[in-house]
Amino acid sequence: MSESASFSLEGDRLRVSGDLGLASVADLWARSRALFESGTPPRLVDVSAVTRADSAGVALVVEWFAMARARGTDLRIEGVSPAMGDIIRLADLQELLPGVPDS
Repeated sequence: MSESASFSLEGDRLRVSGDLGLASVADLWARSRALFESGTPPRLVDVSAVTRADSAGVALVVEWFAMARARGTDLRIEGVSPAMGDIIRLADLQELLPGVPDS
């Protein structure tokens, strides 16, 4: 069984940890949504503690970026694992997610 995903807000950094996959994305979205809808959104998404990510997890990150942009905030991502980076590159999302390493 995989662990669920969680997040914490530390200043302007959103730290995400655990399994960022289909089973956890809906709950994480529901719990994190208010961060992007009210006040000032975070400026950095740190995924260095994510143990596994699939396309649903990447889609959630893309949605966070879109919501931040809609509020005038440029978001960056940090700590992308090679596997998560592969999904992002395969989906050609590098331009939408600043901070993803080339390989």
